[in-house]
Amino acid sequence: MTMRIGRCGVVALLLGASLTLAACDGSSSGDGKRPAAVAEASASPSAPRDFDVEQALASANSNPYSAEIKRVTRFDTIGLAVVDGRLNLPGKATGTLTVRIYDSPISKASRSRVVLTRTHTYVKVEEGENAGGWKKGGRQTGSPLPDLHGYAELLLAQGPSARKGIDGAADGVPAQKLSGEIPVGKLEKIDPSLYKMARQIGLESFACDVWVDDKGRVLKLVQWAGHSSGGSVTVQTDLSDLDDPVEVEPPTGN
Repeated sequence: MTMRIGRCGVVALLLGASLTLAACDGSSSGDGKRPAAVAEASASPSAPRDFDVEQALASANSNPYSAEIKRVTRFDTIGLAVVDGRLNLPGKATGTLTVRIYDSPISKASRSRVVLTRTHTYVKVEEGENAGGWKKGGRQTGSPLPDLHGYAELLLAQGPSARKGIDGAADGVPAQKLSGEIPVGKLEKIDPSLYKMARQIGLESFACDVWVDDKGRVLKLVQWAGHSSGGSVTVQTDLSDLDDPVEVEPPTGN
């Protein structure tokens, strides 16, 4: 499979279509092999508790909650970008995020703040090109995150080979790990921004891991693709500190 990742392609992987305006101002090919750092990334909890991941996903409810979000994009061990903050989930996410893009061959350094309300996206570039006050835009997608539950369901459908057993996820919470390769054609509904980008660059599939807790919530998603230089571009999303939903108000001032 062939993959060409420019700056906005990385940002699309990071943020989803609704947030690319926060950081965007474009070669690589992948073999689908898991980077060693990703394969060894999770730590086993001190007292793992087994559960049926299929039953957990099937019984997951849609009760609202909030979570700390951290989404990191790396080329091998080099950090390209970090998105972190707190979001209300599931469904149409609201919350506040900080977007940091680091200097690299495909990006220029910047730092932005993002506020997501039910109806609008507010972006303030604090450092870098186009720094200035708050800019208001519409909500083009429901969430800056992909459908994490959808990713877990796609991997679960691949059968026993995708089930890797109990493992540690965010904060060492016991979780079932699912692992496999997903065809791009399966992503149109669960990750539309990645689906569109992958179709444009000719990517047919990519590898990913997810970690699911006993309530059927995905606490971690890791996606990666190989690069022509021999390294890998990796995007890791972690959810932690799950709690009640938080109030989100539009920003005031400059």
